[in-house]
This record gives sequence, structure tokens and C-alpha cells, in this order.
Amino acid sequence: MLSKESRYAGAETDYRKEKQLPGPVFFKPYFDSTEAVSKLEARLQSAPSESKYLFRDAIESLKAKSEVHRAIANAIAESRVPALVLYDIYVQHGGASARIDFLLLLNQSIVAIYDAEEQQRSFYSPDRPRDFDENMRALGLAQQSTYTLWGAMRTSRKVPSKALRQVYTFVVPYSSHFFDETPRDFRENSLIYNEIRQAVGVLSSELSRILRSLCEKNEKPLFRVKQQYALAEWLAAYSKEVSSGS
Repeated sequence: MLSKESRYAGAETDYRKEKQLPGPVFFKPYFDSTEAVSKLEARLQSAPSESKYLFRDAIESLKAKSEVHRAIANAIAESRVPALVLYDIYVQHGGASARIDFLLLLNQSIVAIYDAEEQQRSFYSPDRPRDFDENMRALGLAQQSTYTLWGAMRTSRKVPSKALRQVYTFVVPYSSHFFDETPRDFRENSLIYNEIRQAVGVLSSELSRILRSLCEKNEKPLFRVKQQYALAEWLAAYSKEVSSGS
């Protein structure tokens, strides 16, 4: 069950006329995977014995993913940063496609947040430990997705050029040791995609503090609230178009 803060949904209140958002505003209500898990559990009961393991694996994976996403949503809410929050966003650019778990449109920056397990799903096997190269590859995949997002936003011309230089990537792991010895300075530019900041792994318990640090400087906002809403509306519509066509 989400905390009271995370259940708060921006879709119920429109702050376009305000000078600043009161905190994290979920552009659309956030829903976890409880209903999807229940449906899989019901199908498990009637599935043939030889295929039950497929449903059990899917249920276990979905529950783990839901737990991390719930922790991310709570951390965002607890940060109290003035941001519009989008969830499960799809984008395409230059022949590449990407899915962003959480996307925060702050008044001074843009933040993409990913589930670490999802980034490693294609090459990580539960029966062997992760190593440094795999962790770096997970960060690289997340950074590539954010760069695809950056390209789509740049092409749209809906984002101020200064804001395009303030695009961050955070990957949240299941384990506290997931990203040991990997880069930690999220303010450094990526060596591969120099237009965006390098991807870093952060625990959900660290996420609120890090998000607040992005808003600590008393600088002029790069987005007005109306611009935040306009960008959120475009991204939501674009995501729907991309996901329906894939």
C-alpha cells in the first residue's frame, strides 16, 4: 500500500495558474501491480502442472518489481520537490526506443528513474552473482534510454535548451550492494552521451535526499508551471502513441 503522499494524484488538481508546484504531483494516479499479480495468481490455479512454473516466475518477478517501484514512488513523494511525475513512459528517437519507469519534470531539471532489475533482465541470471561489468552495463542501458528521451525532447522543441543540459539518470537497485564501486557523481556529464549527466545507481532510501539536492540552489526556474504541464501532456500522448505502435 502506498503512503498517503504517494497516493496523491496531480490529475485531481490542476496547478497551472500557480507560480510553483506544491511538491511532487503525479500527472496521472500511480497504480502498483497488485491487480496484475492477482490475475496471474488466478491463472496459476487453472494452469497445467507443466506450465505452472512460468506463472510462478512471472508472479515473483512482478512482485519484486512492484516493491521497488513502490519504494521509488514513496521516495519521490517524500522528497517534496516541485515536479510533475510521469510513470511508465515510452519514447522513440533515431531508430531507438526506450521505456522510462519514472520521469520527473522539475522546474530546473529533468530526471529519469529506472528499476535496476529491469535494466539487467536481458543478461542477468539469478543463479550467479552480479559483477562490476554487469552493473556498469545496467547503468549504460539506462543512460542509453535517457539519451533516447533527450533526443525526442530536443526534436519536439518543447524543452528549453538550458533544461536539456540538466537531464539526470538514476537506477534504483533491489540490493544495497548492487552498484558498489560504480560512479557516484551524478552531476558529471556522461562520457558516451555528453549531452546528459552520467547514470548512477542510488538506493531508494537515498533518492529523496538526492532529488532535494537538485532543487537546493536558489536559481531561476527553467520551466514555468504551465510549461511543465505542456511537456507532461505531450510526453503522455507521445508515450501512448509509441506503445500502441510497438
